[in-house]
Amino acid sequence: MSLALFLWALSHLYSLLLWVFLAFTLAGALDPLVGLFARRFPRPSAVFLAYLMVLGVMGLGFYLAAPLLILQFHHPGELLPMVLQWLQDNLALSLPDLASSLASSAHVAGDLLLRVGETVSEMVLALVLAVMIALEPHLVPGRRHTFQGAAGPRCWRIPGSAWAAPRHLRLR
Repeated sequence: MSLALFLWALSHLYSLLLWVFLAFTLAGALDPLVGLFARRFPRPSAVFLAYLMVLGVMGLGFYLAAPLLILQFHHPGELLPMVLQWLQDNLALSLPDLASSLASSAHVAGDLLLRVGETVSEMVLALVLAVMIALEPHLVPGRRHTFQGAAGPRCWRIPGSAWAAPRHLRLR
């Protein structure tokens, strides 16, 4: 009975757990960059700078890729009148006939657009959660590092140290 309840809960919480996992992974992946910035800035500023830098690099990539994407869709826009004329001449299909046959495709496209919107909003929420996780250094697993804070020495963890063998077990 409890296994069935667990599987039911897992199936209903799968998407939430996936985004929480993504948030922890993102926070762990950016923790070394945050640690680098934290040497000069307070931790909240370092987290903000690290995420701003990563989002800036991604934005620059989209900015540089946009002209290529626009160029890809420019050519079919020029071909559309010729394709419609060919359909009318060879298959006796007119524009109203095509519009009625494409109505169901418009419904599918609307559903797809809705799913894309949901995914984007979930990604934004995962990013916000990742920032919140990064602001709490004890939530990110890994190697412990100390730094001198205003209230004395503090520790946080950096990913990857869990794989290191203890010193007494290392081969010489």
